[in-house]
Amino acid sequence: MTAKRYISVLVCLLALASVARADSDGETIVIVGHASDPDDAPAARDRDRALGDAPFVTIIHADDHPATASVADAIGSTVGAQTRSLGGLGAYESVTVRGAAPGHTVVLIDGVPLARIAAVTTDLGRFALDAFGEVELYRGGVPIELGGAGVGGALNLVTRLGRGERGERFRISIGSGSFGARHLRFHYGDSHFGGRLLSATTIGYQGATGEYTYFNDGGTPLNPNDDSYQARRNNGFDQIDAASRIGATDRSAAGGLRIAWKHQGLPGSMAQPAIAASLATLDVIADARGDLAVGPVIARELGYALVELQQLRDPMAELGLGAQDRDYRTLSGGASSTWIAALGRHRGTAGLEIRADHFRDSDRTGTRSALAGSRIGGAVLGAFDLALDRAQTIVVTPAVRLEAVRTEPTPMTLGPGALVAIPARWDAIPSPRLTARAAVRDD
Repeated sequence: MTAKRYISVLVCLLALASVARADSDGETIVIVGHASDPDDAPAARDRDRALGDAPFVTIIHADDHPATASVADAIGSTVGAQTRSLGGLGAYESVTVRGAAPGHTVVLIDGVPLARIAAVTTDLGRFALDAFGEVELYRGGVPIELGGAGVGGALNLVTRLGRGERGERFRISIGSGSFGARHLRFHYGDSHFGGRLLSATTIGYQGATGEYTYFNDGGTPLNPNDDSYQARRNNGFDQIDAASRIGATDRSAAGGLRIAWKHQGLPGSMAQPAIAASLATLDVIADARGDLAVGPVIARELGYALVELQQLRDPMAELGLGAQDRDYRTLSGGASSTWIAALGRHRGTAGLEIRADHFRDSDRTGTRSALAGSRIGGAVLGAFDLALDRAQTIVVTPAVRLEAVRTEPTPMTLGPGALVAIPARWDAIPSPRLTARAAVRDD
């Protein structure tokens, strides 16, 4: 679904003067209030990150994209990454990095890995880009601080604390477009207690009616007698997200709570449309982190909890072999500790993490009992940044992650072994890697 015409208004409230700008095509009107900064260099704001990390990382800033852009839309414009969507605005979206399958890219929010026990891939359509300050896209090697896992790299959605890039405390955007597209978002960020603490609060809504017109050949490409134009039904959605976060200005501590809710229709295929099927998803993420200096060593501690609730409704059996009314519940929690020490011009990093997940599939029709599964595990990690010269222009980083996981899977629902308990299993997975960085020139 492509919007034919979209009007977006962005208001940044400041005690300073505001500057108004109107695009020549009349499609977008933007009102921005900003504080000038002679030392501001937007083109170089990610220079130190790009040159300082051995893993290939791209920083995607929300203020460089439209207010209605999704996380997947922004990632799709970067090198080496592709996004896949099952429809238009509000549809399921996933990312593939360097050709790896979508499930091979770890998705994190403020360093917290999302649960993967219910589904390997993460629907990026549930998260609006404007709800975050920036997105970190790692290709290949993933830093130890983010778990060091992920064959296809990692995607870290980061909440921006404090004021915006132009010094604004408030930002409000509102818009509407084709096929009932609409959005409303409010953001507040500022410093407190003499600049020692930074905070950010965001509340947003986005939705669409859908029902756009498409050509249907009736499943018979060579028979024009059954061709017609039809309206795509049951493909609307409503989405609400809210987040509040606070942290120290020196980034030594931070914590917050994020809630995201989405209700969407499941339209089915063109040959077999569904008019009553729907899926509702609720995500709640809470985390707290802090840095502790122990002599020359810095210890970074993280604790988190996640809750994901999904409701699948298919009362007319339009998607499967029968009517469905099911609830999915995922509970996750974990903690990690990362220790970093400078060893001359080199640097050593060690980490330890634990995690537990529980999944439950309940059938509200009462035709079968609830199915449950769980997974608990831990990992030890290590990396060493070896500078081959005194100027540190060439850095080689060998790293390893050793993970042990105990899984109690849910029983199969079909076949001769249906609803039979499956024994728990243990898996030990070593993941070695080697990355390198060479600074060819200063910039």
